[in-house]
Amino acid sequence: MLHQVEDVTAQVGTVRQLHDTWSREQVALANAGTERLRQVLERLSANIALLSGPEHRYTLINSEYERLFPGRPVLGHSIRGVIPEVEGQGFYELFDQVYQTGEPYNAPEVEAWANFVGDGTQQRRYYRLSFEPLRNAQSEVTEVSNFTVDITAQVEARRQVEALNQELHAAQVAAARQQALLQALFEQAPVALALFQDEELRVASANPPMAAIWGYPPSKW
Repeated sequence: MLHQVEDVTAQVGTVRQLHDTWSREQVALANAGTERLRQVLERLSANIALLSGPEHRYTLINSEYERLFPGRPVLGHSIRGVIPEVEGQGFYELFDQVYQTGEPYNAPEVEAWANFVGDGTQQRRYYRLSFEPLRNAQSEVTEVSNFTVDITAQVEARRQVEALNQELHAAQVAAARQQALLQALFEQAPVALALFQDEELRVASANPPMAAIWGYPPSKW
């Protein structure tokens, strides 16, 4: 019995070359996409970070976020290690909550105290923040994205306006109270008093003793 043996070595080599070429192209495309995404994140005027695992270790930050904490190592470190001074302000617990429940957290205005300028003291800032869970192919939460925008200037400006409005209202209430007090003193004075206005000396007001002297009520003045 005769058997025909076909040499497939060349075909296998070709398949491997095609596979290797395809793999390199896919990696190149993925790297290009990642680089484009990184460039977009760098241009955003927001603080962006990606924190991985239950310890919330930084795996990605943009330049805006890096400027938040000058001189501190961030990548590869946990949020508790990078920003220990926010202990007790609820931020650690929010990251835990998002990671454990898979539910995002959004807040239009949050106050934060931290050493933002690197001088050892804490400064107050206000942020609009969004914490979003990121999942793997098995729908398990593996990371939490941190997207925050500094709204300190807007909040402080709004609060200044609110304070001025409160001062104006308080001044108006005080003026009205003083006016009522003066009117009461005017009405209760034991001597005849009258107020006149304009060049024709029209009667603006007169107390009861003056009305008694004139002999007619104030409604007829």
